[in-house]
Amino acid sequence: YDKDEVHNNNTNDPVCRVKYGRMKDCDLYSNRPEVTVINGTLIINRVIRADSGNYTLTLNHRSDGTETSTDLQVNVEGTETLSLQSHVLQRPHSHANESLP
Repeated sequence: YDKDEVHNNNTNDPVCRVKYGRMKDCDLYSNRPEVTVINGTLIINRVIRADSGNYTLTLNHRSDGTETSTDLQVNVEGTETLSLQSHVLQRPHSHANESLP
């Protein structure tokens, strides 16, 4: 995948863009360094209650221009800080069992 985007679906709709597996720009969580994407895994370290919400991950496949998206619901309860890891980047259609490199 050429470009990945992670959106927190709220009124401001911040976005975090990843290109060729590297973070290009990220206004998700006001550029908190706790948000990373490594080898197709979305990692949010030290999540807080304000991080709760619905997120949309959009994948753009560079070879054929197709776009795939999936939703991720995050619920953070209590006052402890936690880490969230979600391996949500997978190739669609005939490549469904292959993870991104």
